Amino acid sequence: HLSIRRQRQMCIRDRISAILDGLAERPRQAFLLHYLDGETHAAIAATLGVSDRMVRKYLVAALVHCHEQVQA
Repeated sequence: HLSIRRQRQMCIRDRISAILDGLAERPRQAFLLHYLDGETHAAIAATLGVSDRMVRKYLVAALVHCHEQVQA
């Protein structure tokens, strides 16, 4: 039996996953690591093997994609 909070978290993750469909893998990973897992840009850069600047570009691409999906 899952708690209501845990069920809500799973529902949110499912919705975010659906919104991120069609987004390239790296921006998707950066978005999830930053906004859902709370990782810093530096930590994400190390995980993905890219620069901090590239992480910021990935996050911008992901946010633009999310905005477009929500507006559709």
